[in-house]
Amino acid sequence: MTTILIVTSATPAYDENGEYVGLEANNQLKGMIIYLLFAFLWTLNFILGVYEVSVSGAIADWYWSYHGKEMKPLPVLRSLARTIRYNLGSVAFGALLIAIVQFIRIALQYVKDRLKGAENRFAKILITCLQCCMACFQRFLEFINKNAYVMIAVYGYSFCTGARRGLALVAQNPLRVATLMSVSKLMLFLGKIFITFTTLAIAFLWLKNTEGLRYYYFPLLFIGIVAWVVASAIMTIYDMSMHTILFCFVEDSERNDGSEAKPYRMPSTLKAFVDSVPTGGCC
Repeated sequence: MTTILIVTSATPAYDENGEYVGLEANNQLKGMIIYLLFAFLWTLNFILGVYEVSVSGAIADWYWSYHGKEMKPLPVLRSLARTIRYNLGSVAFGALLIAIVQFIRIALQYVKDRLKGAENRFAKILITCLQCCMACFQRFLEFINKNAYVMIAVYGYSFCTGARRGLALVAQNPLRVATLMSVSKLMLFLGKIFITFTTLAIAFLWLKNTEGLRYYYFPLLFIGIVAWVVASAIMTIYDMSMHTILFCFVEDSERNDGSEAKPYRMPSTLKAFVDSVPTGGCC
């Protein structure tokens, strides 16, 4: 809504005959649009960060309470309240880093679009390489953010401390983390495919048997897009849950030894599964 108001506040432009030809935005309005774009990116990533920390905190409460046996009621709301009270600054900082990289990528894409039709091949190649580097850097920052958010949710660390601790855990168990994350990504993708195709199959049978409806391909396309979006949103919860459980498992292995004095918080099935994956090392 704010973008619409800014864009429509431009100065009307007329040709030599006095006919209206469009709107001309001055530098002040262009600056407001750029500012609003960056604010949108920062706000979006901030909301996603609050969501990830809240989910991670609820899963960590479940893990460290002997899988719900000592768990307090309303874990998600309690985790959200902790996030709002103690961790908003860390979440905002992590969201800022992602927003800066996303903003730079949008700026590079804008420059690339402006160079269409130009003969400067070196500039196009350079911008394409920069876009690739920034895309990889964004994925790296998102991985760091996810690790930091788990540490923030579990221990209440600041962002930098949580990111450093998360990277240390990954460095100590690179093969284990890589293997389990690869398996989780595959399972999440298969879950999205299953949910989407199941929804499409049910919708197809329903629409096909609906009297008076002959053209149902467009509704199926719309239903498929919505199903994929909803499935992706649901699967992100499982993704964050698996990530949190993995980090809690590593912390549990370092803190406890399975004795009566220091019993493991993990179930025996989880320990057997994760122990079957090689731990590895940096060297």
